[in-house]
Amino acid sequence: MRLTALGYENLVPMHKQLRTWSDRKKFVEMPLFSSYAFVHTTERLRSDTFKAGGIVRYLSLNGQPAILRPHEIERIKKLCDFEGDIIITLSATKVNDEVIINAGVLCGIRGILISDTGRAKVRISIPGLGCFAQIEIGREMVQKINVI
Repeated sequence: MRLTALGYENLVPMHKQLRTWSDRKKFVEMPLFSSYAFVHTTERLRSDTFKAGGIVRYLSLNGQPAILRPHEIERIKKLCDFEGDIIITLSATKVNDEVIINAGVLCGIRGILISDTGRAKVRISIPGLGCFAQIEIGREMVQKINVI
């Protein structure tokens, strides 16, 4: 891969999947994430990766480059060892999802998404008082909490 030739540590996750043809079955390697290459770089050198060619853009979440933690990379590598069908789905938020606010003065506060029509309405519990606060913020400021 050209990223490796430029000195970048990178990963294109592949996994084996059983494919069936009319005359045979065979395990073939398929990309775990279609069109994704994960690159270990610094903020300062990030734009240099485009020199490898074939890179269109960085995946971003809320306007910031997506950054994976080491345990997430390990999880992806383990998924690559699974010999079977894997379906990757985005975790889009929907009403009643638990969300976390990821920007602004309420950053880090958890709540329940109660409406998602243009702007996000989030219900924040204050258990000690037996009440809730309802706020309306930009849709880009909330992120679904993934429970594993």
